[in-house]
Amino acid sequence: MLPARPTGRVANQAFTPQMTALGERHPVTSGLDGSGRLGWGQWYRRIDAIPLTGDTLMASPDGAALVVLAHFEEGRVAQVLSDHIWLWGRGVDGGGPLAELIRRMAHWLMKEPELEEEAVRAQAEGRRVDILRQTISEAETRDVVIEAPDGTVSEMTLEKAEPGKLRASFEAPLPGVYRVRDGDRSTLVAVGLTENRELQSLRTSADEVAALGALTGGGTYWASDGIPNVRAVRPGRLTKGPGWMGFLPSGEGRRLAVERKPLIPAGAALALLGGLLALCWWREAR
Repeated sequence: MLPARPTGRVANQAFTPQMTALGERHPVTSGLDGSGRLGWGQWYRRIDAIPLTGDTLMASPDGAALVVLAHFEEGRVAQVLSDHIWLWGRGVDGGGPLAELIRRMAHWLMKEPELEEEAVRAQAEGRRVDILRQTISEAETRDVVIEAPDGTVSEMTLEKAEPGKLRASFEAPLPGVYRVRDGDRSTLVAVGLTENRELQSLRTSADEVAALGALTGGGTYWASDGIPNVRAVRPGRLTKGPGWMGFLPSGEGRRLAVERKPLIPAGAALALLGGLLALCWWREAR
């Protein structure tokens, strides 16, 4: 699974690590070009190896591989062909980005999305959407497809901004969720959602309703403290208290309609009355 096969030879001589052209575009080493005032410090030992697969991101001045990254089945492999990388951490000959390089390598091994070789990202600031296409190819431009919330589809050309990164921006005409797609890679970005009043502040607070409660003589209650008891109170009495809330019965009503109906129809009532009289007469007669 090793991307480079050691030959068994070890070179013991001073050299300054170099970034390869691919390393300048790869997110693990991009920006770590040693272009500072002192550049990168020297190393003094290198393990000779033959690259078999993967990406060579750093090399010695004569082109020998120093840092090689590769995908192996569902996993990943990072190989550093020198045991003198620690000299950067000690500041020898100016030092170098030891901590940042090791951090990026470790996070790339753990498949951190920010360090993927090929990725599409989008970020919104108000209605402005910034699109980033991260790639290790040498492409100078790239077309992406933008799907708006209303279903309309458009294309935009990204241009190279720095090695391995192509960028473009646009003003979103509608608020909502946009999808930016490049082949089988895509990302979603929410635009203008903070324009909605209910999303401008997502912190839990009673300030917005406290004024209304004070105006109507009521109060505010937190569900975490339990459901308050509800009770009827007389006018002029307190309408709130610890663990309870009150309401004022108005006693007011309004008659909307009146409809009268007999309990028993007149014919049925007459028949019933006649039957009762006949029953009484028969019983008295006995």
